[in-house]
Order: sequence, then C-alpha cells, then structure tokens
Amino acid sequence: FTRSGDTVTLTGRAQYGSTAATHTAGDSFQQCYVADDQLISDTLQDWLEDFAGVSSSFVPISNWQTEETTWLSGYRLNGVVPKPTGVTKLISEVLELGLFLYWDDIDQEIKMVANRPIDPGSTIPSLTDGSAILEKTAQIADLHDKRLSRVIFWHGVLDYSDGTNFAKAYLTIDTSAEGANEYNQDRTHEIFCRWLGPNGDDTIAGTVAQRLLNRFRDTPREVNFAIDVKDESDTRPAAVIAVTSRVLQDDTGNSLATNMQVTAVEESAPGHKLKVTAQTYTFAGRYGYITENSRSDYAASSASE
Repeated sequence: FTRSGDTVTLTGRAQYGSTAATHTAGDSFQQCYVADDQLISDTLQDWLEDFAGVSSSFVPISNWQTEETTWLSGYRLNGVVPKPTGVTKLISEVLELGLFLYWDDIDQEIKMVANRPIDPGSTIPSLTDGSAILEKTAQIADLHDKRLSRVIFWHGVLDYSDGTNFAKAYLTIDTSAEGANEYNQDRTHEIFCRWLGPNGDDTIAGTVAQRLLNRFRDTPREVNFAIDVKDESDTRPAAVIAVTSRVLQDDTGNSLATNMQVTAVEESAPGHKLKVTAQTYTFAGRYGYITENSRSDYAASSASE
C-alpha cells in the first residue's frame, strides 16, 4: 500500500497466502509486521528496543552478532505478524530455533546463547564436592519429560493471516533411543515455525531439529547445589561447568565429572551463599568448523590453526 495522510491506496492484495475478500467503506485495518530476510539479532533488537521500549544499553548487539555468526550462519527470518502480538510471545517463537535469551544482572545486559556444542579451546570451570559445592546441598532429579527421541519441525506457512497451517515438516528420529535395547518408547517434540517464509527452509529446520535431538536424546539431569559467593564467576547463567559430585555417579559408583549448563542462580544468603541450578549439557557426535578462505589446507595448517 501507499499512504498520503489519511488516504491509503492498496497496491496489492492476496499477499502472503491470504485470499482477497470483499470489504466495505469504514472497515478497519492495520499494518502487519513483516520480517524480510532479517538476521535474528536485528529482529530481536528491533522488537525489544522499538516495540517493548527496552534501553539499547541492555542489548549487546555486537555480542549477539558474534554468537550468530559462529553458530547461526545462514539463519534468516521471513515472516508476517498480522495482528497485535506481545513481544514476549514473538521472542519465544524465535527462541525455538535454538536460542537461549536471559538477563544478566551483573553485566546489566540481555545475553544470547545458541543451543550448540562448547566452543573449541574453551576452558570449563570445575566444581566439585571437595572444592566448591557446599556440604549436603547437592540434589539431583531426572527430567524424564524433557527427553526426546524425535523432533518434528513444521515450516512453510500457507497463509499468514491464519498462521497455523504449514506446507512442510522436517522429521528426525533417533531409532536407537526408541529401540528395545534403550528406552523402548518414542518421545516427540513439535516445533511450529512461521519464521522461515512461505517456502520454508529444510536446512535450518534440519539443523535445529538435529541439535535439539543431539542434546536431549538421553534423559537430562538437573542438579541443585549451593556454593560460596567466591565461586560466583564460574556459575553465571548459561555458563557450562564440569560438576563432580556424589549425586553424579557412573555405573561403578564413582563420582562422574559431568558437563552441565547453569540455568538459574539465586542468592540464598545475600553476600555469602548462592543456590545454583544446572542441567546436563551433552551433544552427541563430532563437529567440524568452516574456516576463513585464507586458511591453508588442513595438512599445511599450524598447530594453533
């Protein structure tokens, strides 16, 4: 459409899968929000700052872009919001693409982390019963309802005015996990995504589904424990830590160092003690990394490269 003052002239109808229908003088209408091949970071920044009124000082866009470039390369949002929708709901839809958005009260910033393996070469802090976890505070729970054996990713919206019908479904299944020698049952998670355009995107759908299955194909475990405030820097939200505790044992009864991701931190005794909640952080498989074009071939690269 074009607009001059209060005069609106329609230049196209039946857009984004909708059907042209009759209307009469005086009918109300509204402008849609359209994402046209947008980066996730740019879209989230737009929603938070321009629609939710969040201060730009809380949005570390350069850090978001670094995470996005490394782990969400090629992800673009294409979609239409045809009616007023809360920013929280819209963000929750985009987070289904494999993102973790959270508030860091120390840095006073909204952080963004992708659902992904650990960065190569990164150092994981170690927290043990003997060095950091306070005595008799560690507890464990098996999160059976979060285990997955198959993921169905619906995409390719047929009609954005409705937004609930999709042309494509990407299905990934771990047949071993569903077999008689393992869990002997299927656990399905469905994602309904309107942000990959009317044609959908099998590459993105497949990546999201497979990463999710890689992480949750085995029953996730959640550990709660208390630490002294001196270890606060090792347990920031979303941090990956190696936990060695009596509540995490191998099949022989020995304490098993387990990679976990911090999901919550609470100051239980102000200035003295913190309560930490963490969830197992396991990615099956091996991962490769695409380097810059100037890099030599593998055999000719240095040890640091």
